[in-house]
Amino acid sequence: NDNPTDPSIQTLQLINPFQALFKQGRGSLVFTNHWFLFDQIMYTPSLGETLFDTRTCKSIIYNDNNIIYHYGNQRSMPFSSYRGNEFQGGFSDHLPVVLIFKLKNAKNALK
Repeated sequence: NDNPTDPSIQTLQLINPFQALFKQGRGSLVFTNHWFLFDQIMYTPSLGETLFDTRTCKSIIYNDNNIIYHYGNQRSMPFSSYRGNEFQGGFSDHLPVVLIFKLKNAKNALK
């Protein structure tokens, strides 16, 4: 459970395209009314150099309206399945993260 700026992540020799989102105040989960970004997709520099075009790499924290809670003090937070032992009907207490990139030999990139 580490954010992109935590020393445990910073010491890894990996590319983390989600670091910029975290520095903008974005996150994938809320705890004690603060956003955290424990959900990250990282890759090695060699993978980026050989497999895909890093210039087209796009990181997304998926926050569709259907998976966000809209009421009370948990407003604008992920709509979790449970609150304590009570089933809320939500999806998860974490928002999904997505990494979109264009393969070096692909003709069309996703937008």
